[in-house]
Order: sequence, then C-alpha cells, then structure tokens
Amino acid sequence: MATKQHHFPSLDARCPACGEYGVLYRGFQGRITCSGEKCPDAGAVHNLLNDPQIMEHLVRVTDHGWTIRHPLRERIGDALFACDLGNHLTGQRAKNPDLSPGVYRLDSSPRGRVWHLTPVGETVNV
Repeated sequence: MATKQHHFPSLDARCPACGEYGVLYRGFQGRITCSGEKCPDAGAVHNLLNDPQIMEHLVRVTDHGWTIRHPLRERIGDALFACDLGNHLTGQRAKNPDLSPGVYRLDSSPRGRVWHLTPVGETVNV
C-alpha cells in the first residue's frame, strides 16, 4: 500500500486507525501522524494520547443499558480482562433502575474496587 511521502523515520508501531504497520512517524512539533494513503484518521495516535480522559473509566448510561470506555492502561498486560466494572454496573442498575441517562466517570476507592459514579455530561465520546 502506498504511503504519503515525508522525511521523518517511521515508528515501529501499528496505526490504530488504519491498522497499517510502519506508517507512523514523529512529525512537526513531535506530533505522531500516520502516512497511510487510506488512513481515515492520520492524527489518531496523537488524539488518543492527548485525550484528557485517557486514564479514566467512562460510562454512557442509556434507557437500554450502558457502554464502558476503559482507560488505555487496561490494555497493558490484559488488565482489561480483570476489570470488574461491568459486574458493578449490572448491580447498580438492579439497585437503582432510575439511574439517569448520561455520561459518568467511574472512580474507584484507594482501597480497592469500590466504584463511585460521577456525572460528567454528554460531551464525551464513549
């Protein structure tokens, strides 16, 4: 597959937007960019790593259920598979079926997985 021409060395990584390997580079002002011709979001890595909520669990609650956005760190060492947030949310909905639709940040207690829902509004893409 063709890539856009640039004079920066490629990074040894895969683009999360197009899936191509060896097309990422550190360009102008250190911004990591994809040079893949068919990449739908050349700035995906930069945007992911600069997301102010990258370290948080976010949950969108709807009338029909919920969706979780896990922090990126849970992809390291498969910690995502050990996350018990889904079980907690199932219990929360059973205890409080009137939980208002919206986006919530999930904070855990310092002593373990005691989750607290904090509304953050509707401006977050989950």
